[in-house]
Amino acid sequence: MGKVVNKRELAEIVGKSQQTLTTWQKNGMPISSDGANGTANLYDTEEIIQWMISREIERRIADHGGDMGDWFDYEKERARLTHHQANIAGLDEEVKRGRLIPADVVESAWVDFVAAFRAKVLSIPTKAAHQFITLSDLNQIQDCLKEHLFEALAELADYDPEHYGIEPVAPCGADGSAAA
Repeated sequence: MGKVVNKRELAEIVGKSQQTLTTWQKNGMPISSDGANGTANLYDTEEIIQWMISREIERRIADHGGDMGDWFDYEKERARLTHHQANIAGLDEEVKRGRLIPADVVESAWVDFVAAFRAKVLSIPTKAAHQFITLSDLNQIQDCLKEHLFEALAELADYDPEHYGIEPVAPCGADGSAAA
């Protein structure tokens, strides 16, 4: 016998709503105590889990028309696993060759890059404010703003990935192979 719980606790354990449990109860889910004498229904967790497993097996058998051959095909699953393991090994090899960069490295570099650019752009008003005091012509103000923005964009163009720990990747054909 498993732990005996009330409907709220059972709902938390199996990850379903109490309303779903009420529906299941109407469809044969076992009850340890029927709530007589004003008490709430109680449920044996072990019985409920066994009932859920049996119910799922029956549902899958019905879905497959009683043919369980494909459902328990270990050779097919082993082949699928081998295929995925080969894919993972291939990706690892590409990372080692420098042809792929792990997503966490790219994400970290991108976050740092965007933060640096944001800081540069947000510093423009502070850097340019004293220049605007002496300017009275709208074209001069626009030119001054453009100068500061182009400076920020030039910094963006000079982005150095090695600064963020990303190893440079040889361009196609640099390793002696023909460039496509």
